[in-house]
Amino acid sequence: MKRLLLIAIVLIAFSLNAQITGLENLNYSLEITGFFPSQENPINVMGVLTWINDHEQEWHMEFGYSTVAEIWVDGQMPFVFYLPIVMSVTIPAHQSYTCNVSYSGDVIMSAGDHLARAHAVDFAHTPLGNPVPFTTGPSSTQDEQLAVFTSTVYPNPFTSSTNISISATKAAPARVSIYNLKGQKVQDLPDVTLSAGVNQINWQAVDDTGKRLPSGIYLIKIVSEGKGRFIRAMILK
Repeated sequence: MKRLLLIAIVLIAFSLNAQITGLENLNYSLEITGFFPSQENPINVMGVLTWINDHEQEWHMEFGYSTVAEIWVDGQMPFVFYLPIVMSVTIPAHQSYTCNVSYSGDVIMSAGDHLARAHAVDFAHTPLGNPVPFTTGPSSTQDEQLAVFTSTVYPNPFTSSTNISISATKAAPARVSIYNLKGQKVQDLPDVTLSAGVNQINWQAVDDTGKRLPSGIYLIKIVSEGKGRFIRAMILK
């Protein structure tokens, strides 16, 4: 009898301490916290995703990339690369976990109502929670901002340096600045005068102090005659 009681106690303790896994076993809450460069002219949407474990057991799962979740806007996945690094998330029973999430596009969003939804960075792009509405704009200068020049970065991704190629419709002064995904400016490149046609600018992947920037996604802002465009570059070390 004592042996059976001991076995029952062990089984109960094991059940209480056992881990659970699977994205379907959590609840999720997405909050939109900001836009970059602004809510009137956004190409990035930033948010905070809360993962809620309502179970009696600890929740645990491993992910294959440096980011575990991201935001999709209007059903469109972000234009971004993630490093293949294993990330583990563990949430104790009846507790929650929060992480920063974002959407990165390649053009300014149209003014109006949009829907954001969190997705796991896994093979199935699993939706996490319900869509969250947000509104942008108005932006009366959107078409003008994209009309004066086009730009590309090659190579991309890169390790130590890359070339920014700007095709301009006419000669004009231009300023090129580099931002991280937090919206912080990390470097101003020397001012240039664009000529009509293709212009090449080399970026050495350093900040304003000459220090090498870490691996990650960066936004290159090009402004000429009050009109601007962002392009995305990825540093890999």
